[in-house]
Amino acid sequence: MPPPGSNPGSPHSGRNAFPAKGASGSPEAALLRSPAARRSALSPPRSKRSKSAAAPKAASGPRRGELAVAAAFGALAALVRALFVVAGDDRAFPYTVFYEGDSEVYFRMARAFLEGTLYDRGVPFHPPAFAFLLAGLHTLLGAGEAGARVPHLAVKIALGALVGGGTVAATWLVAPRACGRAVAAVAALLATFHFGLQALSIAPVADATFGLLL
Repeated sequence: MPPPGSNPGSPHSGRNAFPAKGASGSPEAALLRSPAARRSALSPPRSKRSKSAAAPKAASGPRRGELAVAAAFGALAALVRALFVVAGDDRAFPYTVFYEGDSEVYFRMARAFLEGTLYDRGVPFHPPAFAFLLAGLHTLLGAGEAGARVPHLAVKIALGALVGGGTVAATWLVAPRACGRAVAAVAALLATFHFGLQALSIAPVADATFGLLL
């Protein structure tokens, strides 16, 4: 028999219209248990977080295959420039007949660095960084002492490999991000066999080194 004052036909008769506070099985109960339960209920699954965190690492930096292709392009460019130097009649000259430029200035500046003397009274009318690079090549090739005979053929081959090969390799590494791999491969091949770039890279001047840094 229903208690006095209650309506037997009412939907709330005989039971509570709302679940008991903290009843198990409801989302509200899971959130009310503890702060750790609330954090675990509101946070995304661990696998999704790990995949999203690992995605930027996979996209950053060149891959090993791209570095191998860049090294192959650089080696090919170095070989082409070495053949270009050896085939010319100016292989024993301190410069190339195709582009003399400031070759004499940088040669004398590099020798002044190695001999411990001032060039142009110590005023850097020309940027001295390339002269330091040239002096380093002279030292590596056995001409670091004052009055030593400079092996100009070896210097130009080394410049062609370092500057020319480096420029071609950098072209392959940079161009795919803007133009795609097909265009980058064509650009690297053009830079490898371009006559002007070959002559410029073996000349002991700062122009080709500046192009590599760009």
